[in-house]
Amino acid sequence: MAFVAHTHQYALTRDKNNEIYPLTLNCFEGARKAGIKRAIFGGSVAVYGGTAPPFTEDHQFPPVVEAGNPAEEALMLKFEVSTKRALEMIVLDYGQSFQMGLSVPPGTETTEPHELEVDVLRAPKMIGTGYQALGSPIGLAVHVAAGKVPHFSGLLGYGGAPIEHFWAGLAAIPTNYVLDNAEAIAVAMTADTLPHMVYNVSSGFPASPRAQFQALLNVAPEAASRFDITPDDLPEPPIDLGFNGDRFAADFGWRSSHTLETAFEDYLGWLKTHPF
Repeated sequence: MAFVAHTHQYALTRDKNNEIYPLTLNCFEGARKAGIKRAIFGGSVAVYGGTAPPFTEDHQFPPVVEAGNPAEEALMLKFEVSTKRALEMIVLDYGQSFQMGLSVPPGTETTEPHELEVDVLRAPKMIGTGYQALGSPIGLAVHVAAGKVPHFSGLLGYGGAPIEHFWAGLAAIPTNYVLDNAEAIAVAMTADTLPHMVYNVSSGFPASPRAQFQALLNVAPEAASRFDITPDDLPEPPIDLGFNGDRFAADFGWRSSHTLETAFEDYLGWLKTHPF
C-alpha cells in the first residue's frame, strides 16, 4: 500500500508548481510497477473552489475555475484549485482499466485491467504538527497561544489577506486535526474494500471562527493578551458548506475521537516540546 500527499505552497512560479505533476505520476507508476495494490492520495477541499455548496464527494466541477463573488475573487487561488482538480483526475484514472485508441483490438472487448486500487481523501484546513506556515488562521492562532508566534494581528494568510479577515472570510470551511487525518488514512489503507473512490475527511469540529477561538481560549486562557481580538469580533459561519465525513463514517465506521478543545490541548502539549 502507498499514501501520496503533495504541497506546492512555496511554488512561486509555474515551473516550480508543475514539478508536482511528474512527482505524482512517478509515485503512481512506481506503485503500479512495484506490485502495490492500493494507493491513497491526500486531496484537498480546494477542489471545490468557485463552486456552490453542498461540497459532497459527488460534486461536479466546471471546466474553468471562476470565483463566485468579488470577495472570493480576492482570496481564491485559482491556480491551486485547477492543479488539485487535475491531480485528482490523474490519480483516479489509475483506478480505471486502460483503453486508448486501438489498444483494444477490433472485435474484442479486452482492455488492460487496472493494477491499482486508488482513493482520494479530501481534507479541509488543518491544525497540528507545526502547521502554521500555510496561512491557516486557526493554525496560527494555536501557535500564538503557545507563545511560538508573538502576536496574531498583522499576520498574513492566503493571498496576502490579513489573517483576522481571512479567518472571517472563510468562516465556513471546516478544520481537521492532523491526527484525525492520519487515522483516516490508516483506515482507508487497511480496509477490506473501498466502496467509493473519493471521501471527504472531517473531524466534525465547529466551522464558526467565534466558536473555534473561544475553544482555544477555554484551553489556554492565559493567551488572551496575545490577541488583539476577542471571540465576539469573529462571525458565526455564514453558510453550511455541506463538507462532512458522513460517507467515510458510513463505509468505515470512523469518527474523530477528539473535540476541538481536546485537539487544542493535545496540540499545545506537543508544541511545548517541539521547535516550531
